[in-house]
Order: sequence, then C-alpha cells, then structure tokens
Amino acid sequence: MYSKGNAIYDFSNATDEDWYCITEYTVGKAMKGIGDEKYEVENLKIKTSCKLRALELVGKHIDVQAFTKNIHMSTQWLCLKMTMEQKMSDFKTRLKNEYEELSDRAQKLGAFIGTTEFEGLDIGDQVLLLIQEQQMLAYKSTLHRRMEKIGV
Repeated sequence: MYSKGNAIYDFSNATDEDWYCITEYTVGKAMKGIGDEKYEVENLKIKTSCKLRALELVGKHIDVQAFTKNIHMSTQWLCLKMTMEQKMSDFKTRLKNEYEELSDRAQKLGAFIGTTEFEGLDIGDQVLLLIQEQQMLAYKSTLHRRMEKIGV
C-alpha cells in the first residue's frame, strides 16, 4: 500500500512464517524535502533471508542429490560433493589426460605415416591422414599452452 508516494506495510496480519523471513531490521530517521521544507521521517529497513542459501542448507541437511555430482564407476554410482577446488582439480586432471591421450594418438599416427602400409593407401586417404596429424599437433600445442597458463 502507498500513501503520498511512501510504501506502507501492514504487519498486523503477518504469520509466524512471515516473521521468520525477516533476518534483520533497522529503525532510523531520515530527512526528506528540499531546503527550508526539510522534515524528519522515521524509516524502517527490513532485510529478508536469502532463499537460495536456505535451499542450499536444506538440501545439504537432507542430502538432496541436486547438490551432488554423480559419477559412474565400475557399475556403482558414487555421490561426490564437489567444491570449487575439487572442480578445478578435476578440470586440470581432465585437461592433462586429454593432452596425454592426444600425444599418444598423434605419436602413433606419426609412426604409421612412415610405414609401407601407409604408402599402400589411396593418395586421398594419405592426404587426409597427413591433415589429421597436423591438426592433432596443432590441438596438442593449444592444450599445452592452456596447461602452462593454469600451472599444470
């Protein structure tokens, strides 16, 4: 409800649940108006609780699966709670694994390119494999630069 541009709240019908939403309130005084027409008014500042934080706390309390990450490992589901450090560590591990797998595959492709089996392939297939090797090496270089940048 508004009166002369000011919000007026009627708390006479507030339930216990309404009151529980208020985490802090401050009663103060403020000046309104301009120049000689200034006057003092009381103001009330109300701080309500953070709904997202409350949901997180409830979720942790009752172990809601929305707050965990599921990983399938050897036909068993494990629930791991992930912190930011764990997520970053997990990312670094995945990046390193990807780099190592790519290095291994690029090395194997490079070794294959020098064989008589490679020479026996159709020229179109040879060209595609040479392009693939170059792209793999460029990707490997990019992964290496990313790892250096984050200290892996």
